[in-house]
Amino acid sequence: MGFTATARLSVLKGGLVAIAIVSAACGGGGPSTTGSATTGTPVKVMVTSPFSGANAVTLYPEIIPAVKARVAAVNAAGGINGHPIQLQTCDDQGDANLAANCARQAVSDGVVAVIGGFSLNLAQELPILEQAGISIFGQASISPTDAQSKVAFPFSSGDVTWPAIARALAKAGCKRLGLAALSGNATSKRFATNANDAFVATGGVVVDTVLLPPTSADYSPVVASLISKGSECMAPVLGAGEAAKFVTAVKQSGKNIKLAGTTNTMKAIVQALGSQADGILVVNQFYLTSDDVPAVKAAIAEIKKYAGNDVALNTGTSVWGTSKILFEAMKTIKRDITAASVLDALNKVSGGVSDFYAPIDFSKPGPDPMQPRAVNWKYVTWTVTNGAFKLSSPEFLSAK
Repeated sequence: MGFTATARLSVLKGGLVAIAIVSAACGGGGPSTTGSATTGTPVKVMVTSPFSGANAVTLYPEIIPAVKARVAAVNAAGGINGHPIQLQTCDDQGDANLAANCARQAVSDGVVAVIGGFSLNLAQELPILEQAGISIFGQASISPTDAQSKVAFPFSSGDVTWPAIARALAKAGCKRLGLAALSGNATSKRFATNANDAFVATGGVVVDTVLLPPTSADYSPVVASLISKGSECMAPVLGAGEAAKFVTAVKQSGKNIKLAGTTNTMKAIVQALGSQADGILVVNQFYLTSDDVPAVKAAIAEIKKYAGNDVALNTGTSVWGTSKILFEAMKTIKRDITAASVLDALNKVSGGVSDFYAPIDFSKPGPDPMQPRAVNWKYVTWTVTNGAFKLSSPEFLSAK
């Protein structure tokens, strides 16, 4: 199910909420309502990600009601220093050209910041936003280049996730790791290299990294080869479809092999396998909707209050969390709220201000000089238990 620009908030408390919805890719729009709690000129913010499109695995329509709810709550409490937030949505549909168009729309409409969510095409967005001096905040970076721009404020990264997976496997007692990556995919191979280096740094041995074509129908020979080389644990650095075939082959081998992957990749696999997936280790950099932690409870309560009980949650709660940090940073601005003043405020964000992620500090570069804006190298882990993700390390651990 996709949400369009006309998707509305089902609860507007006392007419005190100011929201304007504009969408480039979906089309349509909604009215702006301004209540007595906000009397200043509106501040425009955009949220963009793939909200609709053909690839269901990489769609995040739940981001829209989550951010709408945060905007509604902020506006009901007086906005940003008396200025109501006007939220625009732009659906890039996972398409590079549409992503660039979203960035251009942000510039032409005068937004002061973009909430990035899970855009897959930051390479097309960042140059446009950087030239205009508009921050893109809270996004997940796929490539080191996504975390190089002065206007980029990523909260998670695949270059962190895969070292985290390797370290989590080592922490679980594995000494010999087998990896599988896609032969024609540079990102898959880079992530596998990152996992290799991190596992070796723990004192473990990587028995092999098998490169596979995405058209492989049967992964049993690959799994058998890794087992014959002494692999005690395995991590498929693959797309969701390929990872499903790999995990199935491991389960069919009858061997006690520890498996690990990202929450996004393993979600569909766990749903398909049920309790047969028990024991799989899952890693991410933010809490999930199912976790019994205060941040998640607060997000769910607010989203349901303003967007309705039937709204999808999923990863939308994490973007609710990054939106909260953005708006809190904007409240510290003592002058006009512009793209430039927001950029300055975000560069001062530091300390324990995050709800869903480890404490974020954008006041200094991250540890990797190739991606200095990637400051978050922390992760949490889950173990599949009774066919569901169960948080096994509520505290954030270091992937470095």
